Amino acid sequence: MALFDAPSPGLGDEDATVPQKATTPLSDPDLVGRVLDYGDDAALSKAATVAKPFARAAAYAQKHRLLGVVPPGLREDAARALLPQKCAAARRRARAGRFARIDLGGDRPTKRFGHSAVAYSGGLWVFGGRDGARYHSDVWRFDVTTTAWRLVDVAGPAPRRAHTATLLGDAMVVVGGGDGRGALGDVWRLALNNEVKWTKVCDGFSSTNSDRPWRAWGHSAVGLEGRDDVIVIFGGASNSGQVFRATNDVELLQITDEKGVRALVHAAEGQPPPAVYRHSCTPLGGDRFLVAGGYTFAPSISSEELDGGRGISLTYCTERAYELRIVRGTVRWAELSFAGPAPFPPRGGHAACRVAHDTVFVCGGGVMTAWLPEDVDRPREEDVDSCYVLTRTDETAWRCEAACCRMPHACGGHTACVGVVGVDVGVVVFGGRAYDNTADAHAGRDDMSVFSFLDEDVGGFSNLSL
Repeated sequence: MALFDAPSPGLGDEDATVPQKATTPLSDPDLVGRVLDYGDDAALSKAATVAKPFARAAAYAQKHRLLGVVPPGLREDAARALLPQKCAAARRRARAGRFARIDLGGDRPTKRFGHSAVAYSGGLWVFGGRDGARYHSDVWRFDVTTTAWRLVDVAGPAPRRAHTATLLGDAMVVVGGGDGRGALGDVWRLALNNEVKWTKVCDGFSSTNSDRPWRAWGHSAVGLEGRDDVIVIFGGASNSGQVFRATNDVELLQITDEKGVRALVHAAEGQPPPAVYRHSCTPLGGDRFLVAGGYTFAPSISSEELDGGRGISLTYCTERAYELRIVRGTVRWAELSFAGPAPFPPRGGHAACRVAHDTVFVCGGGVMTAWLPEDVDRPREEDVDSCYVLTRTDETAWRCEAACCRMPHACGGHTACVGVVGVDVGVVVFGGRAYDNTADAHAGRDDMSVFSFLDEDVGGFSNLSL
């Protein structure tokens, strides 16, 4: 099913015309009702091939569902981009390149990876990151309508990378990260409405899983739907001197103006993932999250003899994925199985975002391996440009398919979210690492790309229930 089978004035363009569809009579009298429920793919597909009112309803329903996965701070801009005349122009551009680079022009953030990005009020807000030995603490706002960057001159946290930024209400909350000397545990809030201003919430907080203060980089942090004061934190790594450790702990962090930061005590059910960092944690709606991949300090051994007589290898990242649920103060884990033409590969440092109901898009990232026995102490890293679409098939099973697109270049440590750039709506990717294993270099990038949802011929994406 194509994403947009017919242009529609459903989002406010009353003068737009809708091409006449075939006039095959409908045999299903309740088709309109099922189309307007936004949840029946068969009804949408059928409606798009029959008379004009049904084609219009189908197109409107698809747009409505697409807006459901656009971050709230960009929905108004996405609605304007989805007007019929703008959709047509964006489709033509989308066909030219699946991941299309955006010509930013003018000022832009310096090269970086390990940064963070949130969507709020018509803009993407980028903070921090790393480029080589340099760590950043600047804040930039990308205007999705004008496609222009603006440096936000505001003093705040110390430079860092591999931190998290989570939108809570009208503020971006930054937790932890690393600064080259070790892991951080401080919490900061950046007010995004009215006066843009940083406020330090705390220097650190006590973990509910150990007697040590919480500190980490490469962790994940997502907001709990229906609550504007709770962040779910999982995993991450820390180091003291040259001693590194990863964790599979969960923290439910409550942040309020009155009490500051408090880690909530919670119960746990099910087997959690292995200790990982630089994984992804994607909200699936409600109290559900998909935790996938990540690097680990406890490598797995390849099950096959490798060509060339080199023996076996160690893989320092995982292909395992789990569903995380937060139900009335209880953390519930369930490991997921993958079926489909492409198994979910081991990777870390990737980016993931929800692009439809129970559908997650994973792009880029890297792998870390070591041949036994010669380079166990110095594993090799390699970034990748492949992308995958993960779709739920039943309670604990998912289907994994290689996406029709590849990123413009291999990279990890980038950000990706469903967003708007001009009149294109799709997965927006910024920055990332340009890793040179021979030089052990960690250089950043400053480019932006978008995979448009408006292309009518994009392989696996044409079947998304948007």
